[in-house]
Amino acid sequence: MRIIERIRKILSLDKKKKRTLILCPVCNSPGLSPISKFSGWLTPKIYRCDKCGYKGPVYLEVELDEQVKGA
Repeated sequence: MRIIERIRKILSLDKKKKRTLILCPVCNSPGLSPISKFSGWLTPKIYRCDKCGYKGPVYLEVELDEQVKGA
């Protein structure tokens, strides 16, 4: 296999985006939202939890498995 074909294959694998879900680090709720539309523009993105009221830049990220549907 030519080197260019290998590089194209590797780059095409990286283009597949995995579905992720962000969770609150305090209560594990999926109800996180940015505190404003400008959050993350010049400063780190700050999230607010709708359930427990947490505010901060830290969140948990979970990859969703596409094989699990309707579970």
